Amino acid sequence: MKKKTTPSEKNHRHGGRLQRFTVTTVSICIVILLSWIHACRISEHKSEVIDDAFITYGYAQNVAEGHGIRYNPTDLTPTEGSSSLLHVLLLSLTHLAGLDPLMATRGLSLLFFITVPLIFGFTFGRIGKQPLHIGLLAAASVYLVFSLLQETIWHLTGGMETMLFLGIHAWVFAWVIANMMNTYQWPSFTNSLLGIVLMILLSLCRPEGLVLALLYIAVIVFFRIFPTHGMNPWVRIRPIMGFLMGFTGLLCIFLIWKYLYFGSFIPNSYFVKSSNAIFGSAGILFPGKKEVIEFLIRRYLPLLLIVGVVAIWKKKNDEIWKPIICLVPSAVVVILYSRAIHEVSFGFRYEYPLLIPLIGCLIFYVGRVWTRSHKVFFLLFTLAILCVPFIGKVQDSLSFYALKLWARSPIPSATGWMGYDYETGSELHPLAKMGLDLKETELRQQASILLSGAGLVTYYSRYRAIDWIGLNNNYLSGRTPRTLDEVWKYIDSQKPDVMYSVLPPATPGMAHRNEDPAFMSNIVQNHLKGRGSTLFPYWNKDIVAEMFYREMVYVLDYYQFGACYKIEEDWYLFAYIRKDSPHLEKIMNGLIHSKRANHDKDLAELFINDPRALGREKTNELNDNSQSEIRQDNEK
Repeated sequence: MKKKTTPSEKNHRHGGRLQRFTVTTVSICIVILLSWIHACRISEHKSEVIDDAFITYGYAQNVAEGHGIRYNPTDLTPTEGSSSLLHVLLLSLTHLAGLDPLMATRGLSLLFFITVPLIFGFTFGRIGKQPLHIGLLAAASVYLVFSLLQETIWHLTGGMETMLFLGIHAWVFAWVIANMMNTYQWPSFTNSLLGIVLMILLSLCRPEGLVLALLYIAVIVFFRIFPTHGMNPWVRIRPIMGFLMGFTGLLCIFLIWKYLYFGSFIPNSYFVKSSNAIFGSAGILFPGKKEVIEFLIRRYLPLLLIVGVVAIWKKKNDEIWKPIICLVPSAVVVILYSRAIHEVSFGFRYEYPLLIPLIGCLIFYVGRVWTRSHKVFFLLFTLAILCVPFIGKVQDSLSFYALKLWARSPIPSATGWMGYDYETGSELHPLAKMGLDLKETELRQQASILLSGAGLVTYYSRYRAIDWIGLNNNYLSGRTPRTLDEVWKYIDSQKPDVMYSVLPPATPGMAHRNEDPAFMSNIVQNHLKGRGSTLFPYWNKDIVAEMFYREMVYVLDYYQFGACYKIEEDWYLFAYIRKDSPHLEKIMNGLIHSKRANHDKDLAELFINDPRALGREKTNELNDNSQSEIRQDNEK
């Protein structure tokens, strides 16, 4: 006989459904609000890009055009000089679809960023012994506070692979935690296949992704073997053998392909930033320790402390330590970062995605608070929401004034970045200005350029680039020891048509660099200390100084002034043109008639040797004509 439902039971069920509906709706609204806020923030900062991002875009364009993973389409051998192979492959597809790579990267970054609270909410709600809607609410509230960090907007707008790595790392971490909580169940074929795909994607996302994947797999195996509870370890490990064999097989295929294609397992960036055999080392064992320590103090340790407090407060059981152990792989990778020079590392670009395990653990434990006290759970949720305006107050892009402006036109404010063309933007980086000026010569791979910042200039001009830093040049990458005589013999054999440099020409007749007043000037010495690149202070200082001076002498001997572009008041980017270049007249005409270059600046005020004096007798007539045309245009 069917039992009758009492009015109180009906009210309880109705109240439970209402609560689930309300909490789920609030959670989804938070995620939507989060998406909108960051879409608006991207629009506000749409002109802010990272030069290195355009290295990836160049590689992606070459792949899409059928040239393979090459920095220059005409290179004989491939180079692994981009930050992420996965990013290159994804952007090659967007290039075929006719999408702008910067816009595509920002769209992918926002998409991967927003998937994190969803995947964490559903996963941890399911395994944390609380309703799914509570897990989603915990994820949405915790992630809302995390997302307001200032570096978040840098990584969403900069154009790098950081958010791609963050999203995939979140999916991997959620999969690992889910399997840790089910150590006695046999994983299904679908679950194993999902794990294989996620681990391979993590390995492709960044070079350290492979290290992270292997460490996570080690944790999985550890959880399977210990504690055994009297069971044969083989019985515990056998259910995941399909996953282990599948991942190992695909990884071997990938590594074999990589070795056959690139000739090495290790990308150029490792040698440039960690073990350079050309420029050596300044003798600092951990060149990245400053950035790592700052990251640990400002981001990692406070978050770890909060995770510990919330974890201890929840109900005691034998699973409390499992998520904490899963923090070990990311912590190991963060510490390994201290062995690498942190070039272009503002906003903790390397370490930022490694916050994901801490965010995941915090979401997991906040969700588990529900099983102990509903009131405390909602108190934590309320505190998280109340934090938002206080965090926003100290950030210009999240002030109440900005939010009010966005609310007046919510859709245009959120979509302003989608139709943005950086090439025609008003706030171009000096490197982009030079690249666009060279692009207008229409020489592309017919002309060559020697440079150290291998992004914007090469991407826009499509000149055949010689990267003396070595990130995108196997010969100069530092894999093999070479003397500076060999380096400059190689460069001279290429006879670059253009040199881009921040250095003035050397003084004629000087026997040694220390006797040259131009080299000993404050401007040049500041560049040696790392003003132009963080790499320089961590390489052998004597070798870097000699490299700088040889560049100044090379400019004096073979080049003439083309144009300059202002970076800061006392910092200019120069385009020098080779005197015997077959493209001299065409390049010179393009630079002299440029409306992007700074033609009126008196460089003699800053430099002992005026860069404009190089080849002045050959360019005065063209320059006078150019100045007259520019003045006429300005008057109009």
